[in-house]
Amino acid sequence: MTTRSPCAISSRCCSTSRGWARGPVDPLVARVGPAAWDALLASARSAAACFPDSHVLGLDIAVLADGASHAVLEANVFGDFVKDVTAGGIDPHRAQIRHIAARLDARREAVAEAAA
Repeated sequence: MTTRSPCAISSRCCSTSRGWARGPVDPLVARVGPAAWDALLASARSAAACFPDSHVLGLDIAVLADGASHAVLEANVFGDFVKDVTAGGIDPHRAQIRHIAARLDARREAVAEAAA
């Protein structure tokens, strides 16, 4: 279910595992308008910059009733359970695992080169 009413800032309240669902993005963008959407994306990028070593980041952002204001509620540094969302056919958890594996491989190569 989606809702138009506010809920407490709590993953217990708003969690998709508790029956809440993410609504589609396009109607939200149409409702708030391009300026508010751009401001929301800027806030998301700013929050993501706080976690430079995370390849995947899940942000919970609330759009307030006025449609122009928003608030970043929380960040999940390993992403979140994002049902049916992929980028290039890869879900957020698989992307994070691939990213970590690539970083470990690069470190192993650097250690091997330094030892040689």
